[in-house]
Amino acid sequence: MRYRIFNIVALVAILVGIAGFELGALAASDGFFAVFFGIALYTASQLAARDGMPLGQAIGSLWRDPSSYATRRTGQLAYLGSVAAGLLVVTQIAVF
Repeated sequence: MRYRIFNIVALVAILVGIAGFELGALAASDGFFAVFFGIALYTASQLAARDGMPLGQAIGSLWRDPSSYATRRTGQLAYLGSVAAGLLVVTQIAVF
């Protein structure tokens, strides 16, 4: 249950950073830092949960294997959603 709560809190924190950037409350550099930092921490916690796997296999399981998450499909969707939203902000910062 605590993994599900962490996934929801991490996703909401990243989305709040994105909303702040999109609404103009955060400068481009601040929005990038907030979103990148959130995704880096979230990825690190997901990799730490797979400490028995080799690094390449652990990184691959983040994308391909929902059974490797403690909350199965919810955890994978939260991770992939946060990465997709982060890529949106990074792309917008790079373009503008």
